[in-house]
Amino acid sequence: MTSDPVSVGGGHNSLTPSEPFANRLERVVAEADIRNLSAQFSDPVNYNDPDAFSALWGADSVWEIGEPYVSRANGRAEIVALFRRLRQSWAFFVQLTHSGVIEFQTANVATARWSVREVARSPDGAQSYDNLAIYEDCLERAEGVWRFASRSYHYIWLSEAPLLGRSFPLPARSYPSTTPEPIQCPAHLSITTV
Repeated sequence: MTSDPVSVGGGHNSLTPSEPFANRLERVVAEADIRNLSAQFSDPVNYNDPDAFSALWGADSVWEIGEPYVSRANGRAEIVALFRRLRQSWAFFVQLTHSGVIEFQTANVATARWSVREVARSPDGAQSYDNLAIYEDCLERAEGVWRFASRSYHYIWLSEAPLLGRSFPLPARSYPSTTPEPIQCPAHLSITTV
């Protein structure tokens, strides 16, 4: 390996001699863990699962939502209370997390930025919500697990025009989010666990 910087993702994640990871594989695993954490955030939002949502945050985390619905919660208990309040009035709420950029400060601290879309409608159809936004995150790894230290939601576009069409309840998850039980696949797929 040379000491020449190798540009990854437009140069923001250049691998240099000051790289915080012993090797590239460690970095790839850490990045995959953070991308999974972001996906794990959307899953309990979509399924309205406060317990799974709570597990994603550090004890002293901060969750901020910007204009026009300014909110701030400090600590896991307040964050879960805010989640419950925000989620309670919707018949369905779908959050889609799109591309993300991750920058490592150290091997255990990273920042990330995600493009997000959210769509929701109240049970009676009187309220609708559709937006594009950016999440800015600070993440910390403790005892081998990445969690959010802070998340800040910045609206880019918002529509509250009525959503037309029908909505349907989500199917039950095939496993509780708090247990590592695998999804049951058809027997002919012959899946083995490592």
